[in-house]
Amino acid sequence: MRGLFALLFVCYCGSALAAEVLSLADATAVLKRVANASRKTSFLGTYLHQHGAELETFRIARVIDAEGELEKREPLEGVAREIVRSNRQVACFLPEMPANPADVKRNALTKLFPALVNDDSV
Repeated sequence: MRGLFALLFVCYCGSALAAEVLSLADATAVLKRVANASRKTSFLGTYLHQHGAELETFRIARVIDAEGELEKREPLEGVAREIVRSNRQVACFLPEMPANPADVKRNALTKLFPALVNDDSV
């Protein structure tokens, strides 16, 4: 299942763009469907996150079950750390602080995958 979600998204968008250029409304609808699927589906994969001139590659594992969401993401280069989210509780584990994870505000992850679109607009 690794990369399946990304592959399907690329195939869908690629075929749609090959036939015609998407309107703003259609492109927004595609992004909303992707955002909804990523919030409701368990997956394991890798993604790129760009913030200004910085580009980071992350590995992400996300499990959705009856108890809610469990997510772990870690960068594949740069500063070693693990960001773990269990429902709305988020913690960042750093190598220097193995005993006590640093608390992370929930909104710190709102710009990272899979938050492609704000919850308000989905």
